[in-house]
Amino acid sequence: MLARRSAAAVDWADRALADARRNGDQWLEAQASVERSSALEHLVPRDESERALLHARELARQVGDSVLECRALLELYRDLRVEH
Repeated sequence: MLARRSAAAVDWADRALADARRNGDQWLEAQASVERSSALEHLVPRDESERALLHARELARQVGDSVLECRALLELYRDLRVEH
């Protein structure tokens, strides 16, 4: 992710998502979804970023990438912790 540049990170992730979908690359789609949803934290309402993280986690699970799945869960945990 592009640190402190959430909008740019989302733009790059959107490019990667488009490429992944165009080429049927499910792993890249999961990776880009985790990156995108992590960057959304500062750009959209909390419930929207949480939904995106849960979706990204599911994509990571589907491709069998447990590290990527853990990253999505960690971002979700951080997002939830900020509230308290």
